[in-house]
Amino acid sequence: MKITAITQDQLIIVDGVGVDMRPHGGFEMRRGEWAVQFDTVTGRGEVEYTDARHNSALTQADFDKHYAWLMDEHQRAIEKEKADEAATPVDSGGTGGGVDAL
Repeated sequence: MKITAITQDQLIIVDGVGVDMRPHGGFEMRRGEWAVQFDTVTGRGEVEYTDARHNSALTQADFDKHYAWLMDEHQRAIEKEKADEAATPVDSGGTGGGVDAL
């Protein structure tokens, strides 16, 4: 699985599926992260910072400890969007699904 989270854009992408987290309350990474990228297959990634720090390597252990919650937030938002979509009636523009009267 490939995960990317961009703080300033409030975007979490998991395996190419992006979610704008602003409508879901947003998210905050409190250690000055601008972006986090991680690949669960290789167990490696990178953290980019908002300040003058150089990018740092990210191990599986570090990801699990500090950033695994991003996947949970992404999944929660996807499920909420699906539930909202299912609850929204579709306007077919017709007269109720039957044959229109002449």
